[in-house]
Order: sequence, then structure tokens, then C-alpha cells
Amino acid sequence: MISSVLVFFILLFYHSQCRLANPAVTGHLLAGAVFRLAPEGSLNYREVTTNQWGEATVTGLQPGTWILTEVRSPTGYILDDNPRTIIIRENVEPGRFRVTEIDPPPGYIVDRAVHEVTIAAGQRYELTITNTPRSPILIRKVNPQGYPLEGAEFVITTMNGAHVATVQSLHTGYAIVPNVEPGWFVVSEVRAP
Repeated sequence: MISSVLVFFILLFYHSQCRLANPAVTGHLLAGAVFRLAPEGSLNYREVTTNQWGEATVTGLQPGTWILTEVRSPTGYILDDNPRTIIIRENVEPGRFRVTEIDPPPGYIVDRAVHEVTIAAGQRYELTITNTPRSPILIRKVNPQGYPLEGAEFVITTMNGAHVATVQSLHTGYAIVPNVEPGWFVVSEVRAP
């Protein structure tokens, strides 16, 4: 199964309205994701479902802090129920702004780029920030006949020798290092099964 959210939400705020899109790891927008949007600390909420283009619009939002949570993922995708905080401000003055991502969704690499945004009076602006997913390292230990071996221990380091992880193969023969940033790695078997 593929995660349904994790590239993050594309958000557009315009006159008390929020438009969100739900891209998958592939970058394609997904229809059928259901999100719950609630004022912070409130039990009242609104649910929206992404349309055939993978977008949903919520109107009539009051300024303040809102919590956005995916409550149902599209068929074949993994639910990402990590709440996201959205702050809606009323009447943003026209001008130039710098937008920088501070904290990416779990499993993604932060986009450290500074995005320049110019907002003119009466106009809206849409900014899309696409995160790169961290990738797992899959190590498979097998015997000469190709059967999986449990209990092999591996040490993974970066090319400059920095320790990344120590993992053991499971009954499937796989040892997994989840959520690794892109780069070159050295995998060393330090204990045989």
C-alpha cells in the first residue's frame, strides 16, 4: 500500500476559504480522501472529501488556528492521520513574503528553500511545496539456495563513515532501515545468522 498524503497538502487561503489537495508519493492528486477540519480545541468539525481532481474546498472559515486530519484514505492507500496545524489570518496585507517549510510530514525531507511570494490587493496566490519522501534501505539475507535467513546483523553508514543504523534480518530475510535521506551508503554484515 502507498501512503496517500505525505507529500503534504497544497493549501490556498482566500477570503475565509481553504482549498487543499492530496498528492500521493507519486505526485498525482488523489480523489476520495476524507479530511476533518476543526478549530483548535473544538469538538465541532467539518469533513471534506477530495474530488476527482484530488482537491477539496472549505469555505466560511473564521480566522484562527485549525487542525486538519485525514480520516479516510483513498482505496489502496495508507491513512496518514497525523494532524496538521493551519493558521488562517484575516486580511493579509498586500506585499512580499518569504515562506519556508519548518517541519515536513513524517517520512519526508524538509524543503529548506525560501519561496518568495508577492500578494497584490484583491488577488490570491497559490504556493505548492512538494516534499521528497525518505526511502527505506531493504537488505535481504538468503542462503545459497535463495531461502531467507533470520538473525544476520548489518551496520549501515554514510560514505564518510557516519553511523546510520544497525539492523537484523527477520524471518523473511529482510532487514529494513526506514526513512533514509537520499545518498550513498555502505552496508556491512557484522554478524552472520
